[in-house]
Amino acid sequence: MTKQEIDQVIQEEFFQGIIQEKDFYFSKGREALQRWLDLQVSDQLKEDLIRLSADYTQFQEIAEVDPEIGKIMEMLLEITSYLDSHAKDKIKYNQYPDKRTVARASVRMGNWIDGLVKLKFKNAEITGPSISNAFNYILLPEENSPLLSESMREAVTKNLFKHPYRPEDFISDLKEYFDKFNLSVENPENYTFLVSNFLYKFYHEWGEQVIGLMASDGTGWHEGELTLDTKYSGLITWNSKKPSGGAETLKFLRGIINNGETFPLYVSSKNQVRYRIDVKDFVTSQKELDNAGWEKENIKYYKKNFSDFKDDNKSAYIVFLAESISKIEPKPIDDFIFYRSYLKPTQDNLSPIKQILGDETELSPSAPQSDNSETSPSPLNQIFFGPPGTGKTYHTINEALRILGVDVQDKPREQLKEEFDKRVAAGQIVFTTFHQSMNYEEFIEGIKPKISEGEDDEQKIDYQIEPGIFKKLSIEASFDLAKSQMSKETEETLDFSNLYDTFIEQVEEKLLNDESIEIKTKSGGTVLIDRISPQGNIIVKHPKGTREYIVSKARLTKLNNAFDNLDAVSNINDEFRGVIGGSNSSAYWSVLNAIKQINKKVKVKIQEKAYSFADKVEVVKKLTKEEFQSSTGKNFVLIIDEINRGNVSQIFGELITLIEQDKRLGKDEELKVTLPYSNDKFGVPSNLYIIGTMNTADRSVEALDTALRRRFSFREMPPIPELLEPTLMLQRLWLKYADLDWDDPRWISVEADFLELHKAKINNRKAYESLEHENDFSLLPIRFKELIQFEGINLEVLLKTINRRIEKLLDRDHLIGHSYLIQAYSWAELEKSFYQNIIPLLQEYFYGDYAKIGAILGEGFVRKQDDNLIEFASGFEAEIDNERVIYQIIDYREGYPGNQYKQPDMTFQKAILRLMNLPIA
Repeated sequence: MTKQEIDQVIQEEFFQGIIQEKDFYFSKGREALQRWLDLQVSDQLKEDLIRLSADYTQFQEIAEVDPEIGKIMEMLLEITSYLDSHAKDKIKYNQYPDKRTVARASVRMGNWIDGLVKLKFKNAEITGPSISNAFNYILLPEENSPLLSESMREAVTKNLFKHPYRPEDFISDLKEYFDKFNLSVENPENYTFLVSNFLYKFYHEWGEQVIGLMASDGTGWHEGELTLDTKYSGLITWNSKKPSGGAETLKFLRGIINNGETFPLYVSSKNQVRYRIDVKDFVTSQKELDNAGWEKENIKYYKKNFSDFKDDNKSAYIVFLAESISKIEPKPIDDFIFYRSYLKPTQDNLSPIKQILGDETELSPSAPQSDNSETSPSPLNQIFFGPPGTGKTYHTINEALRILGVDVQDKPREQLKEEFDKRVAAGQIVFTTFHQSMNYEEFIEGIKPKISEGEDDEQKIDYQIEPGIFKKLSIEASFDLAKSQMSKETEETLDFSNLYDTFIEQVEEKLLNDESIEIKTKSGGTVLIDRISPQGNIIVKHPKGTREYIVSKARLTKLNNAFDNLDAVSNINDEFRGVIGGSNSSAYWSVLNAIKQINKKVKVKIQEKAYSFADKVEVVKKLTKEEFQSSTGKNFVLIIDEINRGNVSQIFGELITLIEQDKRLGKDEELKVTLPYSNDKFGVPSNLYIIGTMNTADRSVEALDTALRRRFSFREMPPIPELLEPTLMLQRLWLKYADLDWDDPRWISVEADFLELHKAKINNRKAYESLEHENDFSLLPIRFKELIQFEGINLEVLLKTINRRIEKLLDRDHLIGHSYLIQAYSWAELEKSFYQNIIPLLQEYFYGDYAKIGAILGEGFVRKQDDNLIEFASGFEAEIDNERVIYQIIDYREGYPGNQYKQPDMTFQKAILRLMNLPIA
């Protein structure tokens, strides 16, 4: 690093911007941090934040349902958006137009949040020197450096400053080294940022370490994992080969992780890097997996056996635990310098990176600007999975509408359902359910019997090729793209359809007037049009003959597409049959010729006319790859309920590959297959989305077909007990009855029932009622906490208690969903849900093992039967199993079976308290 080199580099726009900046370069970040440090919080909130900061996943979950915690989470995310270029939601929270950040730190988000809480409350030492260095820099930039990593500071000291590293001397060493260049800045607070960026610019002079990896993968599966449900603390990805550099590379990466940071695993395809996986841990063996402690977290795609990380023909050598996957603006692979001159990755290789040139722009998933927006964050293929009652159907409706460009935010449920039904009626959403008898013939295409017309109006059974649900919707979606493109070929095909319909109208009018309709044949003779069949086909016969011939629109369309000029057809028998198979070629030539003679071109708006499926198939056949790429039609959604109940390999057949993102029509690697019955070439367009739902109580995700799992993005729908917190329940009750006055008897009754259930007392009725004028209803729960004392049943705690017991006795796939209690605003509604939903589910889960049901619900709901009341026939005492215990479900509803087991001093309310191990008054 010479004076001449510095003088040359300093002329660059980026460095001039730092030099000329009058304010501190990260003043917005410092202001955000100071707001957090100055924020006044109650002792209870302080305690909650300290507890939550130790579990980032839980912090996120609570932030989604608790407005007070949610606002604090936003404050913390805003701070990190200025500190780390890889921070969560940086694009959303960073207010600088250039999205500037202190460093490319790659610190785990949980550590950032934990560090900010510890910085404010000083309850413990901050974990990770990079985090402390960041806070110190942004608060006192003149005395600190934005070079946050201790390993990098050590490398700079040893390789550039040429003496041993002492952390306490680094800033003075840094300033001393750059004194010789006589650098000056408008604001002294920006000096260390300026010189630290010179270090990055001349990284090759001091940096010789691995900072990340790069893989080569063009499948695009990462697109479906860009949004990770807050229930997960991370997700698993793996590679079948070890990184180049072996143990040396892994040692560098382990050092990054041990420092509390993540390292990037970039994904390249065709010499462009499009995705970044932030890795927070990795293992290379069963022993390392056992010691990693991953089983304590809720990790997507986690398996306890290392050997289970495999697909059809590959097994894992290294397994990565990723914090997140991000999509970035395509970055040339030449911007990445590989360690020790290793080559860029090919196939399954992992290449170690030592330096990244230039900035990196993260793309934020955003709502689609049009129905077919390429920026839509929705995966093309996704499955919502979870136990019963977790809102899978609710979220499916929302997701389908969002894919279609409908704004679902803050819309009433009734309005969304109405819009959903309208889209279903229009054919833009198709709903089906997989079951054990569902097969390829129903889903794709098959041969089915159909009654058709024969000669002399006699009916006969024909076996015809019928398209299935998926093929029909694929054709509809492709046809919509064709209409938006409206190429010459598409217009000609649809023009013929309009001409045919006009011809039929003219024929029917003449037949109604008893006119004879003669049309000429190729040989100069004539045939008569006798009638139009109920199926819409043309029936013709010779003038003096009795035999009838059927002429169909579908076959005429094929002939019209094949022959522009009928006069050029020399042998109609051979040439026509080569297109449509066995038929009366003369009859087809005559009708097609008559249609082509219509002089008046039909003036019908192609976008508005309803076309037959056969018309659409012919149009789609002519679409080119380029037309699929440039078209912007509507999106279509196929919803497959209970997708795990069908045999997916049998139902999809060879088409399972076609639904992959990069195999869709118009993509670089598009695929088409020849269907076995129709021999049609078939592919799947990119505007067709598939949403599946699966009930994990029926079958777990791990048991799904491997081919299906690799091609779908999975989104867990776990129970969210926090939605049942009393203030949130009251907020929803307010919104539900918002149109009622305070003195309306209906509201008085509903509110009284709610207050009785939660044993709640309103301390200030006037202030409570004045909340209806609150501008932001999302703040209601916070206000309720200030004005109401809740001392009764907490449904959140109730559901958590039940689910903890189920998970201990069974597994997490069989939990109880929150939706079964979400409308329980009174004791009566809670009792109804218990007996109609929760208890029947438990009976199903445990297959008659009432002892386990009793362990979950308690003796208030499950009663042990007195054996002394049972009398057996004499002489068979040896057959009696004295060890067997019989249990009965107690039903507190009058007139229901099981009510006779109720104890005189017990009620449903007391049974709930006993379930929760609470004292009964």
